[in-house]
Amino acid sequence: MKIYNTQEEVEKDIVNDVLVIKGDVKFNADISIAASILVIEGNITAWGITAWDIKARNITARDINAWDILYYAFCTVYRSIKCVSIKAKRGIAHPPICLDGKLEIKEEKKK
Repeated sequence: MKIYNTQEEVEKDIVNDVLVIKGDVKFNADISIAASILVIEGNITAWGITAWDIKARNITARDINAWDILYYAFCTVYRSIKCVSIKAKRGIAHPPICLDGKLEIKEEKKK
């Protein structure tokens, strides 16, 4: 499992505006990622995620704020999801779950 403890550690792994993660990843700090996140065969566990695009198998977070979210089967957050689009990649998948908040689809367009 890859563990990020600081913003600087994350920024070192961003190449061409994409953070590629192989396997499971855990963020132990508040991280703002001005890039797309591509997770290969892994899960994301974090308090809050701010990113352009997220492509992952399973996502568990406190808050997610992104342009586009593509998840495999489950997307669960404790608070809220704010995004332009969210879609399950797998045909049989569970709709996103926001335990204490709501799913908000933004009208924002990519730059």
